[in-house]
Amino acid sequence: MSQKRPVPSSTRRRTLIGTAGAFGIGGLAGCLGILEDGSDVGEEPRTEDDERQSQPAYEIWALDQGTDVGYVYEPTSEGFVQRAAIDFASAVNEGDHDHGHQHDHGHDHELGDPTSTVAVSMETHEDGTHHFVPHVVHIEVGGTVRWVNDSGSHDTTAYHPDTFGEIRRIPSNTEPWESGLLNEPGETFEQTFETEGVYDYVCTPHEGGGMVGTVVVGWPDPEDQPGLEPVAADRPASAKEGMERYNDRVRQLLEAGEDYEPDGHDHDHGGLAPHMIDFSADFAYAVVALHHGDGIAIVRTHDREVVASVPTGGHSHFAGFAPDDNYITVDVVDDNAVKKVAADLETEEFEIVEEIVIADEAGEEFVDRDPTCHYFTGTGYTYHTLGPSYHDGGLAIVDQENFELVEAYTIEEVAANCGVFPHPTQDVVYLTAGLPSDPETGKAGIGEYFVIDAHTHEVIHNDATRGVDAHGLWITPDGEELWITNRETNDGVIVDTDSHEIVEEIDRFGPETGEAPEKSDAPDILAASPDGEYMFATARGPNPVTADPQASTGVTPGVFVIDVESRQHIDTIRPDPNDPESDFHGIGVRPLGEFDGYVGPSV
Repeated sequence: MSQKRPVPSSTRRRTLIGTAGAFGIGGLAGCLGILEDGSDVGEEPRTEDDERQSQPAYEIWALDQGTDVGYVYEPTSEGFVQRAAIDFASAVNEGDHDHGHQHDHGHDHELGDPTSTVAVSMETHEDGTHHFVPHVVHIEVGGTVRWVNDSGSHDTTAYHPDTFGEIRRIPSNTEPWESGLLNEPGETFEQTFETEGVYDYVCTPHEGGGMVGTVVVGWPDPEDQPGLEPVAADRPASAKEGMERYNDRVRQLLEAGEDYEPDGHDHDHGGLAPHMIDFSADFAYAVVALHHGDGIAIVRTHDREVVASVPTGGHSHFAGFAPDDNYITVDVVDDNAVKKVAADLETEEFEIVEEIVIADEAGEEFVDRDPTCHYFTGTGYTYHTLGPSYHDGGLAIVDQENFELVEAYTIEEVAANCGVFPHPTQDVVYLTAGLPSDPETGKAGIGEYFVIDAHTHEVIHNDATRGVDAHGLWITPDGEELWITNRETNDGVIVDTDSHEIVEEIDRFGPETGEAPEKSDAPDILAASPDGEYMFATARGPNPVTADPQASTGVTPGVFVIDVESRQHIDTIRPDPNDPESDFHGIGVRPLGEFDGYVGPSV
């Protein structure tokens, strides 16, 4: 190992982790499951003696995007103990602040009870997102769907080579439909479906924003439906993700048959999907990107109350505070945009003030290369990986002082689509790139990392991560080691930050190491304890809300605890081990005391 170099003392920050919707914010006194003194409901209240004996040094904030809950844990002599559970769905959707969404698009038409007619609303919301509401409908054979233009200009078009997309996602013995553009509120289009099957369709002007839907007719065999086959890789990421999510639900419906019962997670956006988290410089506030909620939520950390939400746009993937906390930068996939949100933490007021649309500045080849994650460097820039798919990857670099795009690279130039992490004392930035393997074609997946000079923006080193689908990354508090996860293969590497070379491999992050995705754990995002003792890795669940299931399907949802010295898995934090919808993604560590190292990028 390299010699220890000096690192900042008890400085900043931060934690990789991000998305919001028809927003309003309310206090969480009744939502958190905590007493006024901070102890859990069901726990004995903590006394002053308990506090003196315990003296927790930090909190672990972990986001379960499958259940819309954020959990707060503290280390104690008895292990990691839950101190709070933040219900983002209740806090954001049931509050008293309206941010412009006037339509309830949270729940589906009653699946499992096919009807003769159903209406689907075609909507443009004030945050710029577009939706079919509901996204999935279930009708009888011979039933009719009536699309009604509520706002904006939309069409409804079957995925078929004769109409759109050069792919067929409707039954093979049926004809496609296309409505043409409906421009006026109240305009309608009807289609009667005489053949049992699954029909995927799209609003052609808004496919890039994920405006897709599904019609289920009767009770077809799910194994014989083009609409349930894997979505072509060349479709826009948001459309692909939407179809995959809705088709997973349809498959569950058809496999269960008339015994199907909605499980509470059977709704349009898969919930809000709290996806990533970042803290302010003093850790007094956290910002959470709500991937399916189309925005961000800001949490006051001492009482875990959601104090504001901002509808930044569809599939807001990551949000991070600027070094001075005066604003928040948000990566918005559906808008192909980096957005700047002014932040007044004293008054707890937030407002979108600027945005950069990547394709507008960098050219048409960046239309589907959407910003996904970023971090600030000590040189005044933010580095934004592009994606989310590896095939749409690349890198965008923003000068934050002038808020302008200064460099943009395609996947052929900088093959990055996942994590970003600047070194705290060196002017370099680390990036990861991941692609799941393809079980149908047998094509191998990809795992890579890149090292970029933060002054010249040039690649100075890159290497394979010796596994598949490289994703999360974090540097130990002493600044010496970069840890990287390979999500699909449940393993990873450790990189020496002086030489940038791999010096060690991690055999496994989670205990389950089966060959098939459903039999192996899937480690995702990393964060280190500020004392350097542990590395924490979020663990995906059996029903992943985001990303390709080939890589993101896991056995043991929760947080893996890895001993840094031995490199061994020693524990798994599992707030709700019996919930099959649990799917952890974002994680952050909030220090409660002084430390000699740092807890994230010091910028």
